[in-house]
Amino acid sequence: VICNSANDLEPAPFTSIPEIIPIGPLLGTSADPSIACFLSNCGWGSTLEGLSNGVPFLSWPYSGDQFIKESYICDVWNMGLKFERNESGIITQGEIKDKVEQVLADDKFESMAPQLKEMPMRSMTEGGDSHRNFNNFIKWTKA
Repeated sequence: VICNSANDLEPAPFTSIPEIIPIGPLLGTSADPSIACFLSNCGWGSTLEGLSNGVPFLSWPYSGDQFIKESYICDVWNMGLKFERNESGIITQGEIKDKVEQVLADDKFESMAPQLKEMPMRSMTEGGDSHRNFNNFIKWTKA
């Protein structure tokens, strides 16, 4: 399990569950075949990184549009699990451990991966949404 969270800010999960490896900049880390899932803040970069490599998510959004992307990842694309907070609003070590075990045991994520891996790539190719939006932005800046 890799995590794009700040180890120095939240060290407890990383010391109690040694299978979670905190990383810094993503740089294709989730493409490594030994990575089983991705603990993500659901930021745009990590969402594209995880989807393009077909890695299931454990979502931990912090603010803004990250919650919207969490809904897409977990509820629409069925490519991840959300954490449940306790009565104090805390995601416990036990919850993290349980969700890691769930995501590793559930075959639905593996079956969704191939089609979802293609989504970001299709979007960036000529005629795809990202490609078209970028070109529209360039045209707008020149107008």
